[in-house]
Amino acid sequence: MFKNCKKWLTFSPLLLLLFLFFTEKIKFFLPAYVLNPEVSVIRYFVIPLVGFSIGATLFLFLLRWHKFDEYTEKLNQFTDRNEKRFLLYSGGVFLIFSLVLVILRYFTFHLFLFDFGVYDTKIWQISQASWMHKFEIASTGHFQPILIVFSFIYNIFDHPWILLFLQVLITLSGAIPLYLISKKKIKNSLLIVGIVILYFFYPPVAFNVFCDFHPDHIYIPLLFWAFYFIDERKYIKSSPFLLLLCTLKEPLILGVAFLGIYIALAQKRYILGILVFLIFSFLFYEITFNLLSKTTFKEETILQTNAFSYLGTSSILGIIKEVLKPSKLRFLFFVFYPFLFLPFLRPKELIPAVPFLIIPLLSLNPHHQNVASQYTAGIIAPVFVALVILFSLMINRWGKRVTFSLLFWMLVSTLTLNIAQSPLPLSVAFWDKKWSFGNWHYSNYLWSEHQHKFKTAVALIPKDPEVRVVIHSGTYHKDLFHRYCFDCFPYGLEKADFVILDNSRGFIIGDTTVEKEKYFSYVDKMQKSGLFKMLYNDDQIQVYKHN
Repeated sequence: MFKNCKKWLTFSPLLLLLFLFFTEKIKFFLPAYVLNPEVSVIRYFVIPLVGFSIGATLFLFLLRWHKFDEYTEKLNQFTDRNEKRFLLYSGGVFLIFSLVLVILRYFTFHLFLFDFGVYDTKIWQISQASWMHKFEIASTGHFQPILIVFSFIYNIFDHPWILLFLQVLITLSGAIPLYLISKKKIKNSLLIVGIVILYFFYPPVAFNVFCDFHPDHIYIPLLFWAFYFIDERKYIKSSPFLLLLCTLKEPLILGVAFLGIYIALAQKRYILGILVFLIFSFLFYEITFNLLSKTTFKEETILQTNAFSYLGTSSILGIIKEVLKPSKLRFLFFVFYPFLFLPFLRPKELIPAVPFLIIPLLSLNPHHQNVASQYTAGIIAPVFVALVILFSLMINRWGKRVTFSLLFWMLVSTLTLNIAQSPLPLSVAFWDKKWSFGNWHYSNYLWSEHQHKFKTAVALIPKDPEVRVVIHSGTYHKDLFHRYCFDCFPYGLEKADFVILDNSRGFIIGDTTVEKEKYFSYVDKMQKSGLFKMLYNDDQIQVYKHN
C-alpha cells in the first residue's frame, strides 16, 4: 500500500491540470488591447501549466527511479569525456542555424524600421561623419558610443547583414564565460552541459539573437565576463568589461552601478563596491540628464519620458496597482519560469539585474514589458550566475539525484516556454501566423512574389542620401535607410520627397499597431492632400512622389 501511495505521489502534479477548467476565466484578466485572447491564454497559462505539471512529475519520478544513479553516472562519464566537444558541436549547430535564419530574414526583406532600419541608418551616418560628429550622432537618442566601432566595419564592408551576423555570434558567445563560471563552481560535467544547453534554449537569449538589431545584446557576454573576473577577484581585468558595458546604452550603465553593490555584498569588498556604485551612478546621471538633454529631444531620454512621469504624482497604492498589472507580471513570469523561479533564492547574484526588473514593472511604455525584445539583455547573465551558484550549493547539500532531477525539470520548463513563446522552430508561432501575428512565422525566411514587388517599388526611389523618404515601419531595405533623413509613416509627410508603404506588413502608426480603419484614415488623408502622386501600387505596396 505504501508503494502505491508513493507511485500516486509521483503522478500527483498532474492534478494541477484540473486548473485547465479555469481557462475561460483567465481571459478576463487579459488587458483589453490583447489582439487574440484565446492564443494569449494558451500561451501564458495552458502551455506553462501543462509543462510545469509534466516537469514536476518527471522530477518526482527521477527521485524514486532505482536506476537513476546508474544511468546518470554513465551519462556523466560520457559528458566528462566529451564535455568540450559536445558544447562546441551544440554551440556550432545553434550558431549556424541562427545565422541562416537571420541572413534569410535580411535578404527576403522581413526586417523592420524599428529597430534594424534605425540602427542601420545611425551606423551609416556615423561612418559618413567627420571625427567631430561621430560621437554626437552616437549620443543622439541613446548614449551608444559602441556604434562608432560598428561604423568602422561599414567603412570597409557596407553590408548591413553583418550587424545580424555579429549579433548572433556575440550573443551566443555568452556560453563561453558561462561555461567557465560553471566549471569553477560546479565541477560536474553533466550539470555544466545542462546549464549551457539551457542557455542556448532560453527564449530571452533567442529573442536577443533574432529581434532585428540592438547593441543591448553585447551586454550579455560582457556581463558574464565581468562576473567571471570579479569572482576570480581580478578586479583590474574586469574593469575594461565594465567600461565597455557603459558604451551600449545609458540604462545599462545602471546595471554596472548595481554590480558594485554585488561586489560589496557578495565579495565583501565594501569600499570598492561602493566606489563602483557611486562612480557609475554619477556617470548614468550625467549622461542621461546632461549629455542626452543636449543631443536628444527631451521626451526621448529613458527617464524623462511619460513612461515614468506618473511616479511624481501617484500614491504608493497607485504605484503598487501599476506594478501588479498582468502585462508586467507576465514579463517576470517569462524570465523566471524556465528556472522555476529558484534564482530568487540567490538574491545577491540578481542585484545587477535589479534595474532591468524595475523598469518594466514601473514603466507605462508597453514596449518595456515586451518579452520578445532586447529588454531582457540585462537580466540574462545574473539569472544564470544565480542558477550556477544555486546548483553548486544544492549538489553539496542535497546530492546529485535531487540536483540532476531539478535540472531535467528546468529543461522541460524551458522547452515548454519555447513552445509557447520563442522565435525558434520549437514554437507554435513559427508554424502558425495567428500565434505570432506574422513576426516569427517561417514565411519571414522565404522569398515570395511579394518581396520581388517590394524590391521593384524600392528601386523607384533615388538612392541619393539627400532624398527624404517616409517609410512604413514594418519594412526594411538598405536603399531606403542609407540616407541622412527619413521619417516613419505618417510623420514628416510635409517634408517628404517620397513615401513607401507596405500595408501587408501591418497597420502601424509610428511603432504602434492600430485598427485597420485608423491606419487607412491616415493613408486617405495623405492621398487627398494633393501633396503626392502615386508611382506604384501593387499587392498592397505603394510608392508616392511629392508633387
